[in-house]
Amino acid sequence: MTKLDSITTATATPVRGDISPSLHPDSILPFGQTLATDDSPLTAAAFTAGRHALKALYETQAAMEQASLATRAKYGSGAVVDGSSIHAALPDDRAAQLAADLGDAFSRVARQFDLHVSNVTETIGTLTASIDRALQPKSRDAVTAQNLSDLRKFIADKPDGQRLDWVHQQIASGDLEVAHAVLGSNPFVSGMTREDQKLMRDLAAKTFALKEHAALTAATQMYEHLQKASQIFVARYKIIAPVVKPSAHAAAIANLKKSA
Repeated sequence: MTKLDSITTATATPVRGDISPSLHPDSILPFGQTLATDDSPLTAAAFTAGRHALKALYETQAAMEQASLATRAKYGSGAVVDGSSIHAALPDDRAAQLAADLGDAFSRVARQFDLHVSNVTETIGTLTASIDRALQPKSRDAVTAQNLSDLRKFIADKPDGQRLDWVHQQIASGDLEVAHAVLGSNPFVSGMTREDQKLMRDLAAKTFALKEHAALTAATQMYEHLQKASQIFVARYKIIAPVVKPSAHAAAIANLKKSA
């Protein structure tokens, strides 16, 4: 069994038709092709964390949906239209209990989700630092500094229509010194914009740290997916959690405070 198969098996959960597929752990499966490799425990752990984060959301929402349906089927009467769904109305005490139960579940899964996502963000930071090291000169002596300064002047003196193409060609062909020159100082010194420098850094990362760059891209996209999934989860929670009316006693106290 491959590392990817092992991770997906350990974090599997049945698919349900009433929950967004974006919350299912298999929704990030494509990133596993890059992250869940046998020779990279760091990125495999991040992918595992991403799967666990989604599994927690998915299974918690399934439990929430079931609790809401069961409570409304047993105690509900009539119908309430809240603009996003139609469901059975609940007595105040049952609505309060359901809201409390769903709120507890929400709090628990939020802690789990944040813990798993922190693993992903730490991995993104580690990969970014690794790429930064690969793109920095190994020597920082005066001779190296002067050579890079001269190279930046040479690049800046090139015609505007040729400068970026020339830098691109040099980096793509494996000239690490050119990458050091244009990435190691303010881009304007080399006659480039910040956007130009960003593009050249991405090219340099692909050229001189290909594996780390691919892992960073996958991990970043997975992180963005996790954030979107959490937003979907929160939106659904707000729909199914009943709005609890304050008790008459609490309302009276609130009114006294307002009039005080």
